[in-house]
Amino acid sequence: RGGSPALVCDARSASGGSWSTDGTIYFAASDGIRRVASTGGPSNIVFRSDTNQLLVRPSISPDQRHLAFTDYTTAVLIGDVQTHAVHVVSNAAYDLLFVSPDLVTYTRDGSAHDPALYLQRVDATNPKLLGTPIQIAEQVRSAWNRMSYTVSQEGTLVYLPGADLSMPLVANRRGEVIDTIHQNGVSSLRVLQSRSGLVLSGDGGVWRYDPA
Repeated sequence: RGGSPALVCDARSASGGSWSTDGTIYFAASDGIRRVASTGGPSNIVFRSDTNQLLVRPSISPDQRHLAFTDYTTAVLIGDVQTHAVHVVSNAAYDLLFVSPDLVTYTRDGSAHDPALYLQRVDATNPKLLGTPIQIAEQVRSAWNRMSYTVSQEGTLVYLPGADLSMPLVANRRGEVIDTIHQNGVSSLRVLQSRSGLVLSGDGGVWRYDPA
């Protein structure tokens, strides 16, 4: 059990976020990607969207220099949070998340309703995917164009499998399932920043999972 929730900032129409190890929270807003200190205060725009864009699913790299995010009208992008330069990384990928400064996970455009998940090297400085992608999960549940998975910087993957299965699965970088979380009704999950484990949420409440 935790304490009382604390207001960080006004975030109307916010859609997902990424918490950097330096205490900065990046989140998707109606006008683009914004950032705010985790201690609270006003938010500032980092990457502005135009009227035809919807920028979602921000993911900060472990070196805290680059931010990946998805524009659902075009592609996956990586931006430099210091220079604000933005480059398209792929026109055929969604929900790209940093695992390390040079490794990302993502799903592919045009795949099944519950698509496969891939791991691939990335050059974030000169934004582009490198080498051949490796499939690490056969099916990841999707809902409202969001993939239900999270990855720790140590390489542990936790995801909700295809709709015919209900329990979250824990896998390593090779895609080998190493644990099943026996909790029904989970719809989203996030790795804890400050300690091992993750937070699960769904219609039935919020749960914390600690690995054995």
